[in-house]
This record gives sequence, C-alpha cells and structure tokens, in this order.
Amino acid sequence: MGNLSWFIVVVFIVAVILSSIIRIPKQINPQVEYSSKKLLSVSEKRFLDLLTPLTKYGLIIVPQVNLASVIQKNGNARYQNELFRNVDFGIFDKDFNVRLLIELNDATHGQKKRQYRDIKVRQITKNAGIPLITFYTNKPNKQEYVLHRISEVLNEGDHNDDQRDLKTEIIKKGYKK
Repeated sequence: MGNLSWFIVVVFIVAVILSSIIRIPKQINPQVEYSSKKLLSVSEKRFLDLLTPLTKYGLIIVPQVNLASVIQKNGNARYQNELFRNVDFGIFDKDFNVRLLIELNDATHGQKKRQYRDIKVRQITKNAGIPLITFYTNKPNKQEYVLHRISEVLNEGDHNDDQRDLKTEIIKKGYKK
C-alpha cells in the first residue's frame, strides 16, 4: 500500500471514531407541533394560594421542583434518571435550602404507573433526608389544616424563630379562607 492509501485509511478511521463520539442532533420532527402551557394546573394554583402565608416567615415556595435540583446521587452509580421527576412544591429557607417537598395527588395518582412513580419519589426523598408531605385534591385541604401539617414538619428539624412563630400563629389564630 502506498502512502496515499494509508492516509485515506487513517482519515476514514478517524472519521468513524469522531462520528461515534460527536452525535449530530436529530432534527425536530416536522409533523410535531409545540406550544407553551401553564406551569400550574388549576388545582396546583389553588393550593399555591394556600401556601402564601409561609412567605412572611422567611420561607420561599417554589412550584414544580425537579428532584435532581435538590438531591444528588452519591456513590458510583452512573445514571440519575430516577431524579428527573418533579414534585409539585418545594418549601425553602431564605438560603434556598430545601426544608420540605409537597406532592398534590389528583385522580391520576391511582394509576399503576403513577403509584410506582410515587413510591420511588418517596423512597428517594426519604433516603436524602428531605421530608415529603402528600395532600389529595379530593380532600378539602383547608388552609389551617395545610399550614398546620407543614408547620409540624418544619418544627421537627432545624428552624429559626420565624418558623417557630408559624406554628404558634396557626394554633392561636388559625387560617381560614
């Protein structure tokens, strides 16, 4: 083989190696259309309104929290797919440390696929030491009840005086819409 032949073979091998390393993104299917949608469903928006009193105690409410944003997988496990799940709300302190996560379950959570997902989310959050509270859309979820459950969880962990005052205020005054 001549020098030109070897050169062509080497260029071909390099091209094959590079094409396997560098993936060219597929084009978007022209048959599929995309459109924007609202971040929150009607029931999620209604529930968020119940949570707003928490902000006066230095807490931050974030909707649609991805587990991968607040949990890291440790060890030598390669994939983190199970962390790419969202919970409906996260309650954070002023430094954006997660204090607790909230799931708002509607009728779809009765489906087998959703039940498996819910179990997985509960296992992951428990393993990470992050409290997870579940509320159900088919229940009344009065503001006083919701805030009381949240204050119980917040008062179990480290908290500041503002968050201790939350429970006291709920007990003394109550919250009703």
